[in-house]
Amino acid sequence: MSSDNKQDKEISGMRTDIEWLKTGLGEIRTQVFNDLPHQIQDIKNRLFYGFMIGIASVIITQIILKLFV
Repeated sequence: MSSDNKQDKEISGMRTDIEWLKTGLGEIRTQVFNDLPHQIQDIKNRLFYGFMIGIASVIITQIILKLFV
């Protein structure tokens, strides 16, 4: 086997690997950008509910303190 033929096969293999990597990275990018907005919305919802629970607990505590003091 000549060295040119061997190099051609190696280059062909590298091209195949590069195309596979491009496809894989594209799929990962798509999954990240599709999932990221949902994750951000979940965090916003949790913060909102946390603040609402905090405010409600302060109000309830104030009511209880007014009743007993």
